[in-house]
Amino acid sequence: GLLGAWVTVWSWGAVSQWQNHANRLHLSPTQTETLRVVGMQMAKPTNRSLGGAKMYVDWPAQGGLHTVLIEDVTEALLREPRYLSLALAPGRSHGWYVLGWSVPGADTKGQP
Repeated sequence: GLLGAWVTVWSWGAVSQWQNHANRLHLSPTQTETLRVVGMQMAKPTNRSLGGAKMYVDWPAQGGLHTVLIEDVTEALLREPRYLSLALAPGRSHGWYVLGWSVPGADTKGQP
């Protein structure tokens, strides 16, 4: 019984990882949204992330406040812009992914 439970748990984890990977395959931006920046916080590097600027944006069409982590922090981001344009792509089964960003009125573009 214990071996069966162990196999079930690991199988469930493997399927979950595969679904997460398949959700992000071959994404292409389908829309660009200019969203209001509510706040910004600098994130320190960790074992799982390079750190960067954690931007809190208001996206009313998707239920309100969302967080976007931008790893390549630029001077335009450090000035805490009022708006941020995001190139968005829907996941295959769920969620939205940011494929690019820019600060309106500045010549700053980049990848999240």
